[in-house]
Amino acid sequence: MSVVDLPTASGARLRRAVRVVLLDPDDRVLLARYAGRRGPTWIFVGGGVDAGETDEQAARREVLEETGCGEFELGPELAQLRTLGPAWDGGLLDSRHRIFLGRCARFDPHPAALTPEEQAMDVVVRWWTADELAASAERFEPDVPDLVAGLLTDGVP
Repeated sequence: MSVVDLPTASGARLRRAVRVVLLDPDDRVLLARYAGRRGPTWIFVGGGVDAGETDEQAARREVLEETGCGEFELGPELAQLRTLGPAWDGGLLDSRHRIFLGRCARFDPHPAALTPEEQAMDVVVRWWTADELAASAERFEPDVPDLVAGLLTDGVP
């Protein structure tokens, strides 16, 4: 059984989400920083899957909204991740993330259509090299530096 199919945690609201490990031709990865409850955190671009949307459609929409990039190759699923934590409304959120590989041309990222919640989180988007990730003391979720290093060294799992 995949993480996506597990029963929802008691008292939690289920949230399907997608993330994209978006790499450019120089193997830089594009990450978004959110000013969350535990402090600024860098994550792979992506977000919630809307009703009636496939995970692939959501990945394309979220990348466009958060980065301005509408043209990229969406590759295979790399991993699944489940997180359980507080929702913005104070409830409990049981999030199921599918993480995909993406490849794109070089571009200057800029958020194109952030939600009011995302705007309140002071979103910043920037490119990172594997060396910058490894040397950084910033907070990453999930373990972005190791996941990217493994992907670049060993290829798609």
